Amino acid sequence: MKISAERRRVLAQAWRDYPVTLGIIFAAAVLYLAVGSYAYSSPDHGEEARRVFGASRWLIVLETNRPNGPFEQVPYLVGPFDLWNGQWWRVPISGFHHADLIHLVLNCIAIGFMGYLLEPRMQRLTYFLFFLTATTVSLLPEYLLEKSAIGLSGAAYSMFGLLLVLRKRDPQVAESFHDGFVRTGLAWLIICVFLTAFEILAIANFAHFFGLVYGLAAGRILFGETAASRRFQVAFYGAHLLIVPALYFVMHPFWIGRYHWYLANFTQGHQERVIHLERAIRRDPGLGRPWSDLAALQASRGETQTAWRTILQGLYHNRSYEKGVGLARKLWQRFYTAADRQQASEVLGEIFAEEAAAWEKRLGILPEKPANAALKLAEGDDSFWWEADDSAQTPENAIELPATIDGTDELREDDRSAPAVDPDNPLSAAAGAST
Repeated sequence: MKISAERRRVLAQAWRDYPVTLGIIFAAAVLYLAVGSYAYSSPDHGEEARRVFGASRWLIVLETNRPNGPFEQVPYLVGPFDLWNGQWWRVPISGFHHADLIHLVLNCIAIGFMGYLLEPRMQRLTYFLFFLTATTVSLLPEYLLEKSAIGLSGAAYSMFGLLLVLRKRDPQVAESFHDGFVRTGLAWLIICVFLTAFEILAIANFAHFFGLVYGLAAGRILFGETAASRRFQVAFYGAHLLIVPALYFVMHPFWIGRYHWYLANFTQGHQERVIHLERAIRRDPGLGRPWSDLAALQASRGETQTAWRTILQGLYHNRSYEKGVGLARKLWQRFYTAADRQQASEVLGEIFAEEAAAWEKRLGILPEKPANAALKLAEGDDSFWWEADDSAQTPENAIELPATIDGTDELREDDRSAPAVDPDNPLSAAAGAST
């Protein structure tokens, strides 16, 4: 399709007058097309497309599991590993990605209209830096709250806030950016909250509100009816320094249990792994696997009683964690003396209190063997008990308990290296979890 000379002239003039605004729209459109092309050419890796082009995405490390039958891949650990690996630049780039065509078009229309009003009234470098900073500032609260956000709507609301101030001093802007646009923008701000609350749409509302506040503050500096006080200017520009620690905390969220679990998986030193696992369960006791990982580390160093207490505490917080039950059974079988078993029983009673008897049955814990007794297995049950047997006069006649409930006596430190990457599986993200 040929473009007429008149249209070429109009486009060239628009590019000269609004290069930053058109550049922003062009970058967002190109990224959207690139993601779509990548997903189309590699359908098995479509979910990875945005990440390939710079966006932050939650990744999943898989492990092999065989509960009852063939091997299968199950989720092991999830998180924004790229950010945890220090790739801070994914935060602003994520703003230029969009979920679908409607998301892209709506944001581009809003940015195009408001950029038409703002760009001629600002120095281009100032306008570009404002937009880039607004994109980052609006998205940071989402990432600090462990949300995965994309899109330029937060930056668009920063432009909205800027125009709310500018329209008070510029009649031409007030005529174009009239009360109808203002009411529509504020109404959509509130509507998005309800759409998210009722799980109709997943919307980055924190990005909208923080973007609006940033735009209003910047507008007071750039377009205030009266010059902003020097104290306010210093506070506003100084607040930009907070972007650095905010990005640091996005990359090092020490308050999140999964983050320390992630570090434990990719730390070589034994003591460092113990420290991170302890932090993981302290931050989030509901994570079952770190409890068993920590208990296995302790047991591998001969600290069986400590490991026993650890896994029981983990089961107290994660009562359906069957791998923890299996590990507890193995640990119980390592208590060879009556004194060790008495101490372990006391720990179980201390942790589970009135539920201790039920947990003894679940863990396969047996009472002390009475004289002249043989081990019996309850029919249709996994529990054992001792039954008097007059014919059991010699040790050879007694049925001894297997080394462990599941027939193994091995308790070794797990291999904490990253699981293998499956190039045909878009959920296999061990590559994204490398240090």
